[in-house]
Amino acid sequence: MNLCKTSFSELFELYLRDGHVPDKKFEELGFPMDRDVDGETIRRDANISLESRQRAKILTHKYQVHLREERINLLQSEMRRKLDDKCSAL
Repeated sequence: MNLCKTSFSELFELYLRDGHVPDKKFEELGFPMDRDVDGETIRRDANISLESRQRAKILTHKYQVHLREERINLLQSEMRRKLDDKCSAL
């Protein structure tokens, strides 16, 4: 409980700024890592494509929305490039 109290301000600032507190920060502050259903330690440092695996995240935070938009744009660009390559090969 003391760890939560002493870390709250720092975690809350990150949460407000980025809409997410990465696992790395929890670990740096001394919080234990999550465990799966088998009791195995797991890391939840997944990127934007695996949001459901992350903790302490606001999906509607403007920074997080921006990251998803960037990812969508990147995927669409890649799809267009592949389509152009296929058309050029014909």
